[in-house]
Amino acid sequence: MIHQRHELTLPHAERTYRVLDEVAAERARQHLLLQSGAITFDCADPAIDFRRKFPVLVEEVGEVAQILQNDLPPDSLAAQLLLNSLREELLQVAAVAVAMAESLTHDRSGALASAANSTS
Repeated sequence: MIHQRHELTLPHAERTYRVLDEVAAERARQHLLLQSGAITFDCADPAIDFRRKFPVLVEEVGEVAQILQNDLPPDSLAAQLLLNSLREELLQVAAVAVAMAESLTHDRSGALASAANSTS
């Protein structure tokens, strides 16, 4: 387990924890993509301006929207494959959003680490 578990009072807390683990795994995959050169920057990097990060998030959301344009019978194999793709894309959206939030980690003084980058 990568993250510390808090006592959640959600009806489906274990499902939430499983999804959060998958988001963490997607963050790890993104880091490997960065190391391989497949992507040029990490949205968790506080030195990267938010104007460069935001289009990454929008592109992922756009992929979700593209999947939702399909109108298939719910019990078809194609619909099940689309649901799997939708889930994968939603995990990528969440991972990018988490990376962006990571870049805003507070430093010891309480100031946002990338405040200067997001306003300049």
